[in-house]
Amino acid sequence: MEIPTTPLIFTLFILVVLSGCATLPQGEGIDVVFIGDINVSESSFHMDRHLSSGGGIPDRKEFRNVRIELYSENGEILYSSEVGDLQADQGRLNVSIISDQIPEYIVIRSPEFWNEQVMVAYFQRSSDSRDYSGKDIYSKSELPISLAQRNRTACH
Repeated sequence: MEIPTTPLIFTLFILVVLSGCATLPQGEGIDVVFIGDINVSESSFHMDRHLSSGGGIPDRKEFRNVRIELYSENGEILYSSEVGDLQADQGRLNVSIISDQIPEYIVIRSPEFWNEQVMVAYFQRSSDSRDYSGKDIYSKSELPISLAQRNRTACH
């Protein structure tokens, strides 16, 4: 008597996957997003709530030295604040930034973000000058400004 092998192989495959023995590839995309409020008045900027990460299988356990940076329209850094280390899998960092300068761009960065596996949002001031719209990027080369321009000492 001959036993059909295709159903047997399929059944074994399902058992391996369900048992957790199958390995998933490292470096599946991680999302780093800001969840909160960005408020602008005539003379002040306020960003409040938290950064959150998750959504993939990280290559590392945490992203160190996460910063929020505020930039002018020409790429001059107006303000920079280190907010801490962000756990790669379901991490959260509180953010509270107040500045008397109104930025054109808001950039969330870490030396460990800029690879092809981490999606990070940056924000650009809308034409009405009170709202910011976010865009998700995988590389700092996708930013509309150069992060290398540091014409002013960063603050914290």
